[in-house]
Amino acid sequence: PILGVLDGFDDKEELVIHEIKTGTFNWNQKEVDENGQLSFYSLLVFLNYKRLPDKIFLYHVPVTLEEDRLVLTSEVKVFETKRDFKDLLDMARRVKRAWKRIKELYNEEKRSGNIP
Repeated sequence: PILGVLDGFDDKEELVIHEIKTGTFNWNQKEVDENGQLSFYSLLVFLNYKRLPDKIFLYHVPVTLEEDRLVLTSEVKVFETKRDFKDLLDMARRVKRAWKRIKELYNEEKRSGNIP
């Protein structure tokens, strides 16, 4: 089983993923197009609905650091991206490799007595 929580998802007429990012990182279209989190969410949608998401949006709300606190700017950048079956297969392979490595590390820790 795979579990994920999307910032926003709409399945009324189309399958639409909404991801909200705040921070000082300067998002651009290339970063959005290659973002693994959006590929993972697309895989979740495919596994649940048996089809690719129709649309994927990333909303970037930049923040600034003022006197040791983060302050939201009034700017919102909206990026639209897509994922195809190759992206989903690549992500499924990444998930499988990660799960295999997690199990290996868990077994190592259990054998060494670090986990009861």
